[in-house]
Amino acid sequence: MNRKEIDLRRMVQQRLIQDPLDDPKELVAYMGAVQAQEYYETKWGLHLRMPSWGDQALEEAFAQGRILRTHAMRPTWHFLAPEDIRWVQRLTGHRVHRGSGHMYRRLELDEPVLQRSGEVFVQSLEGGRCLTRTELGQALGEAGIQASGMRLAYILMYWELEALICSGPRRGKQFTYALVAERAPQALDLEREEALAEFTRRYFRSHGPATEHDFSWWSGLTLGEVREGLALAGDALTAEVIDGTRYWFAADLVPVSPQAVEAFERRVFLLPTLDELLVGYGLHAGSRMGSRDLGGDELRFFATVTRGERILGSWRRLLRRDVVEVEVAPLHELSAEERQGLEEEAQRFGEFLGLRAVVRLVGKERPS
Repeated sequence: MNRKEIDLRRMVQQRLIQDPLDDPKELVAYMGAVQAQEYYETKWGLHLRMPSWGDQALEEAFAQGRILRTHAMRPTWHFLAPEDIRWVQRLTGHRVHRGSGHMYRRLELDEPVLQRSGEVFVQSLEGGRCLTRTELGQALGEAGIQASGMRLAYILMYWELEALICSGPRRGKQFTYALVAERAPQALDLEREEALAEFTRRYFRSHGPATEHDFSWWSGLTLGEVREGLALAGDALTAEVIDGTRYWFAADLVPVSPQAVEAFERRVFLLPTLDELLVGYGLHAGSRMGSRDLGGDELRFFATVTRGERILGSWRRLLRRDVVEVEVAPLHELSAEERQGLEEEAQRFGEFLGLRAVVRLVGKERPS
């Protein structure tokens, strides 16, 4: 396996060019978690792996609680499957609490304040109620707890990491919170070693080939915990040393189809901001978003246009009345084939939103 084959295999394992899934909960569980800081764009990222699901269908799945959104792992917003939310938070949340300790102290969030806040959340949300961030802040204020700005944000995140609260259905464009006990009554609570082994298997099966450092970055776990997880995963995972770096992946990889190879080499992808293919790996010599690609280190955190192992540029969407404009800033002069691929992908994006799509190139294209 060489680096190009690593890129190809990652796209296969992430279900971008082979064997798409057909259920949001199944996809999110398969991935272990999906970063969802940019909510609207992440739905497009799910669609790329589930082409039969449009924007509105995914919105309905979220409203129904088939996938949940919460702070987790590094931490930032992630989609998690309802069954997984308790054990993932128990496995990774303690690391976030430790890293946030200085902010808890700075904001005077001691144990009594946090525990009282949790009680207020339960009283305010029980019975299936879903409240916005502002409304929960008001409830805390009525209970004598000053909560606004960063203080409210850290109180909410604390109880997300403790799996007390998570996303409820949106109210218009506003996000709400609900009790995990009511939103995900089926949530499992695995013992630590079982959870660590499961999380390790899921990451390397969906993101592999990947390194120990990749998983540590993605999950927020220490390298010691990652290595323990690899040992616990047993023969479900295997490894190969490539250019001096050890990569782990599922032991039962399916063959890459000729159609997947063609899609990898020819299809242009409009990857959303913070897509798992961009942020699912740490920066190192073998990373897809590493220094081999012009601008790669910066673009991994933005909506990125890719083709095969190459980064073509960045993009953003501009919504008009009945049109979505796909504005692309190329890194180099696009070939006729790349332009055609970009047009085709933009049309897919428009169909996902139920809008007509047009492409507009901005900035000066640099010579290849």
